[in-house]
Order: sequence, then C-alpha cells, then structure tokens
Amino acid sequence: MKKIFYISLILALLFIVADVYSQYPNRQVTGNPYDQSETAIAVSPLNSMNIIGAWNDYRIDNNRIYRAGVGISTDGGGTWRDSILDASSLEGLSGYDYGCNPSVAFDRYGNVYYCYVAVGQDGDSAAIVVARSNNQGQNWTYTKVSSRIELQDKPWITVDKTGGTNDGRIYVSWTDMRELSGGCNYTILFSYSTDRGVTFSTPCTLATAYGITGEAIASLKPTNIIDTTALYNQYLQMAMPAVGSNGEVYVVWVQGELGIDTFKIKKSTNGGQSWISVTNPPAFIDLGTKYVGNARIIVHPWLAVAPNGDLLLVYNEWKSMNDKVPRVKFTRLPNGTQSWSTPVIVGEASGWQYFGCITVNQNNRITVGYMHSHQPTWPRQETWSATSTDNGASWSYEKISEIDSDPSLGSYYTYEYMGIASRAANNQAYYLWTDHRKGNADPYFISLVEVSSNLNAGWNMVSIPDTVRSPS
Repeated sequence: MKKIFYISLILALLFIVADVYSQYPNRQVTGNPYDQSETAIAVSPLNSMNIIGAWNDYRIDNNRIYRAGVGISTDGGGTWRDSILDASSLEGLSGYDYGCNPSVAFDRYGNVYYCYVAVGQDGDSAAIVVARSNNQGQNWTYTKVSSRIELQDKPWITVDKTGGTNDGRIYVSWTDMRELSGGCNYTILFSYSTDRGVTFSTPCTLATAYGITGEAIASLKPTNIIDTTALYNQYLQMAMPAVGSNGEVYVVWVQGELGIDTFKIKKSTNGGQSWISVTNPPAFIDLGTKYVGNARIIVHPWLAVAPNGDLLLVYNEWKSMNDKVPRVKFTRLPNGTQSWSTPVIVGEASGWQYFGCITVNQNNRITVGYMHSHQPTWPRQETWSATSTDNGASWSYEKISEIDSDPSLGSYYTYEYMGIASRAANNQAYYLWTDHRKGNADPYFISLVEVSSNLNAGWNMVSIPDTVRSPS
C-alpha cells in the first residue's frame, strides 16, 4: 500500500510541474577563489554525461593574468575537474601562455575541441589555437590555426556532425585587427580542418573594413585631402559559424559602416572553400558599450540553424529609439526565402535583458539564455531561459539562477556572453554563466529537462529517476 502511495505522489508531482522544466540546483564548476569570465559549453552527442565548459581564468597572479580555463564533467554536470590549457610548447608560440575568448565543440565521435586566443606575455602578439582531446580532456594536443603580431579577437568554433560529405570538418571564424596609422584594419577570417584538428587550412577572408580614429579625423579635416566621413566608424566584429542539417556552413558578424550597423551572413555549401552572401538580417540600433556593474554589454549576434534549414538569430539591441533599454531580440529567415521575420523581444517586459545566446535541437525546440537586471534590486542580475516551440512566434521564460548577484564585484570584463547547448532527448538544455554570488566571478552550470504530463509518453518507474535526476 505504501508503494502505491509513493508512486501516486511522484505522479502527482509530475502533474504539478507539467509542461515546464525541472530546475536542477546551480552547480559551481570551479572552486578557485579568483575570477572566471566569458563562458562556453558543449555536450557530447555520444553521451550526454560528457560536458565541456570553458572560460577566461584569472587564478594565476591574483586576477592579473588571464588563462584558458577548461572544465570537464563525465556525470552530466554533477562534478567537474578543471584545469588550464597552455599552447606555449608549440613551435613559434614560446611565451604564449596567456589565453582568452574560448569556445568549444564536440564532433560526432565524442572528440572535443577547444578554440581560444593564445596571447604572448607582451600582451600584443596573439595566435588562434585549437586544442583537441579524445579522452574527455585527460590529455590535449594543440594546433596553431593562425598567428600574427597584433590583435586577433573572439574566435568561434563549430563542427559538422551531419554525417554528410563534410562530416567531422571543423570550422573556426574570428576577427583580425591590424593597427595602422590613424586607424585599424578589420578582417573576418575563416579556417577549416579536415583531419580532426591536426592541420587547418590557410585562413580565407570573408570581409574587410578600415576604421579611422577620431584623432585622425580631426587632423585630416583641415587639409580637405580626403572625405573622412567615408572612413569613420567602419569595423567588423563577433564572427560566429553555424552548420546546417545538410552540411552547409554559415558565418555571421557585426559590420559597422558609415554610421549604420548591420549583420552580415555568408554561406558555403562546399565545406568553406567558397562563399555566397545571404540576405542581410534587419538593421539594428547599435547600443554601443553599456555596463551593468562590471558586465559589459555589446552587440553579439548568435546564429543557429534549425533542422528544416531556417536561420535563427539572437542579438542585443535597444528596445526602440525612444526606449533605450537593452533587450534580447530574435529574428528568423525561413529556409528558401529572402525575408527575415520582424524581430521580437525575448524575455520579460521590465528591466534590462542582455547576453542573449541561442540553441535549437532536432525537435525544433528553440532555447535562448540571457541575463536580466531590474528594479528594485538594480544592478543585481539573474540568469533566465526562454523557449519556443512555434519557430519563435511565442516564448515561455523562467529564471534559472537560484539567486541574483552583484556584477559590480570582480574583474572589469567579468561578462560579455554566456554559454548554451542543447540535445533532443528530453529537450535537454545546458547553460554555463558567470555570477558573483560568492563575491567573485564564478562559473555556474545548470541542465534543464522537459517534464511531460502525458503518462503515455514513456513515463515509468525506470525512466522517471533519469528524467528528473538532479546532479547534486
């Protein structure tokens, strides 16, 4: 009789939380007492228990030096082991032991890849590096993708897992910046690997722009030698690749030109060997650089490709020209069309939303993560999740951080973005972000699974513990 009672109680609880997510306790990924920032996350397609997280890590030299931090979990996020990656043993990279701007990915065979900027101790020289591991991060092998003597910024990595012609091909995009007299030359670069990261192709150029500094404009105007208006405020940044279900690869980036900011997207159907332009998403209002405490808010496009080939884009923007409050916005380009949907705001109506990131699974469930700050607790921030099952026409959202925290604590660039990933089984979503609940910037993890109220959908006494299991 007691057994029947307990089973009934469990089923009743499932009904209560029907059609929502089951929230796991937030898991602190690393316990070192210094700051971590700019998180990324990926989940193995072979085993959802295998998860990799990445971040800028300041554990060395008392928050003064950034390193490439990595965390590995083999039990679904319940426990983590973390370490620092160091590519300085590579030929030509002696002294390049600083590291930042990480992104991570798995291939279809469970191999993991970690891409970052390896920076020389002079703080000026930089190289794009990919580290790879075939044993859940026990050992790492490094490959230099590209190196220069000046700044390279925000590389992003993805892997073709379609099983098609280019299955296993690794794609990396980033921004190369060359300081020139009076300005800076920006170039969006792209490279790929066909041998699981052992070697990479010679980087190709997707776009280039030249921006002149305000000081240079002031010095040139009296001479009337050139039209400086045509040079001012040109820049390229935040390149991000994504792979479609047929193996097509896309790269999105921010492009500022003549005071007008747009997103640009290019597409390749032959593994990155040649490119065509995609219809530009709607123009956006550049919010410049804003801060919530030490959280730096910039325009950062996130691109995902739905199973049916639709392009999904999330980004930060003002709510409107008359309401200059940062919002996370979503737009969609249906496959085979030339018109993007009217951007919609994702999240609550009040406060600031920022650091939007997006993932879509094979069930076409779209998930967006973001940060939220609002009165009366300003500038304290929370982490939220939004989901859509109707191509972004409507959204449900909920807070996923257990408590809020004060982003005024910690290092200057504590935040710029957060990490998100998903899988089709149980519509599971994974998040990795940084907050200050313990006084410094620490990475926190949560995994959410959908709870169903349909007792004919597979619920039984064997699957219930797996589905609603907490990694605590």
